[in-house]
Amino acid sequence: MSDRLETVTITIGGNVWPYWSDFAGRAAAEEASREASFTAHVPESGGISPAWVGMEATVHFKGELWLTGTVRDFAPSHGGGDDPQRSVDVGLISKTADGVESSVDHPTGEARDVDLKQLGETFDDLGIGWESSAQSVKQPVERIITGESQWDIVERRARAMGAFIHDTPEGKFHIADKPEGTHAGALAIGVNISGSEDASAQFTETGRHDEVQVVGQSTIGTTTPSFRSVGSQKDGGIKRRRPRKVVLEGEATPERLKKRADTEARRAAGNGTTANIPVVGWRDEAGKLWTPNWLVGIDDEKLWLKGLMVIKSAEYSQKTAGDPEGTKATLELADPRALGGEDPKGESAAAYAPKVTIPTFRVDE
Repeated sequence: MSDRLETVTITIGGNVWPYWSDFAGRAAAEEASREASFTAHVPESGGISPAWVGMEATVHFKGELWLTGTVRDFAPSHGGGDDPQRSVDVGLISKTADGVESSVDHPTGEARDVDLKQLGETFDDLGIGWESSAQSVKQPVERIITGESQWDIVERRARAMGAFIHDTPEGKFHIADKPEGTHAGALAIGVNISGSEDASAQFTETGRHDEVQVVGQSTIGTTTPSFRSVGSQKDGGIKRRRPRKVVLEGEATPERLKKRADTEARRAAGNGTTANIPVVGWRDEAGKLWTPNWLVGIDDEKLWLKGLMVIKSAEYSQKTAGDPEGTKATLELADPRALGGEDPKGESAAAYAPKVTIPTFRVDE
């Protein structure tokens, strides 16, 4: 298959760096910060220096913004001999990394009557920015634990609501609770699945349970439901007794308990079917970049997969020389329910679609 070369533009400190090779990038639906790395070739007369660390950086693919962040790592090296050639391995990371790693400095440590997006904005003392496509209810009060980052507190609450967090090309946090689109075309042998690297799939019951029970308490009220509420969801794909109990993050209500149990069971079942697919090029049939949290069709009878799956992560690599398929992507796929999606409805879906029912709620006496 012919090479599908991408034009990758790397800008650091406002200057485009033209001398590089071996670019790699990674973004994931459940990871808050995308990353990139490349090898910079530095003229002996000067050029870059370790002062690059911490400088602002952007990466564009064919003019399309992909990363906004900073230089994370700077690792120079050279060979031996009379005329050693110098090169520098440079690592970049989304600016959301600061929001993951830095503790919040807030005058009260408290937010009232806020949904997930507003919660993030309340504690965003670094000006990173929050976006959301997820539905979330407002909570009467949220309190930060000393030392937590803004990502820590939102992620903790997001889990209870069936949501997850990734970053955007602009370097902002984005909250989602289901796949956000469907790629054009499909992944298929002889079309776009790489013939030079191994494709693989895994079907597993690791993490799956016949029943998930979510227990919680409410700080409002003194009746039994305030202290002994349980949400429950069953996974019909597990035929033996194999229960799991989870403590709800935050205030317990019947709907939150049921939602948390439903999410836990469905995502565990969804993660029971995964695949790693190497593809030639970084884009689908319509020219859209392979994007985490988007659905894609797959037709690979050698892996017993035919239907829709969701992209959990995408790794992009490009070598300027010495690789017959120089521009490649590796897509980590899963049953769509792993990220809040619906029944995949493919011809092979019956073999792996999680069999879950309607969640229930009860009060233990």
